[in-house]
Amino acid sequence: MQSDTHDKTMIDDQWFKALVHDGHVLAEILRVMPEFRDRSREEILTCLELDGDRRHVKGRGTELGAKGSTPVHLDSVFDVTLPGTGKGIEIIVGVEGQNYIRGDVLANRQLLYSSRMITEQEKGTTKQQLYENMKRTVSIWVRLNASPEARNRVVRDYRMRHYLDAPGEPFESPLNKMEIYEINIGGYSEREESPVGMLNLLFTKDLDTGATQSKLREKYDIVIEESLIGEVKKMGALADEYEYLMQSSYEKGEAAGFKKGLASAYEKGEASGFKKG
Repeated sequence: MQSDTHDKTMIDDQWFKALVHDGHVLAEILRVMPEFRDRSREEILTCLELDGDRRHVKGRGTELGAKGSTPVHLDSVFDVTLPGTGKGIEIIVGVEGQNYIRGDVLANRQLLYSSRMITEQEKGTTKQQLYENMKRTVSIWVRLNASPEARNRVVRDYRMRHYLDAPGEPFESPLNKMEIYEINIGGYSEREESPVGMLNLLFTKDLDTGATQSKLREKYDIVIEESLIGEVKKMGALADEYEYLMQSSYEKGEAAGFKKGLASAYEKGEASGFKKG
């Protein structure tokens, strides 16, 4: 069973990678960043390295590993420039699809992946060159099992600094080289603003692939093959399955714990009564 689930997850990862390498989809996802929020799709696409078809986005290697450590495998990593600067690569962006995972474990994973995108920049260069030219990294996590309070919302983690005698006056930190975003998926039609609305539409089980394809074109001017939409929807279904299994396991464990608690209380009461007798 474990290997079956692992194989299914690997297949789902491949479809998710295919989805985010679509320039029109990635352009919408990048809108979580302040630099791209109000930019047109055409402007955002000029900031990405595209294949000859001007649609597929080229990516970096996704196996990142510091010397002597176990490598981590990211879903997709991209080189991104900033609009209007005329400079070269300025940001390294990783995009991850995430099913159920405990919050503290996810946070540690996010930190590890972001740190690896920093240390990976040392390859082929000297430490001094890295110190002088370190690129900012952005890690974007698409969460398919968002908590009820987080659904349809985007979380941004980044670094600020302040003087100790003025804690209420934070300002941008030069150490802000690792930004982390979480896009928390909700239900279809719960929010239309992109990228949350676009992703809700892609992953919903409330519409078939044909209807989803039609609404993607109508609402976001994005055309995606039905076969890819179908595979992406399977990711959403798997996420629902994980959520059901976790909730079911919790309820069974709670019930078992309640029974054990009753039995323990009975034994203690019996022992107390025996002593009094």
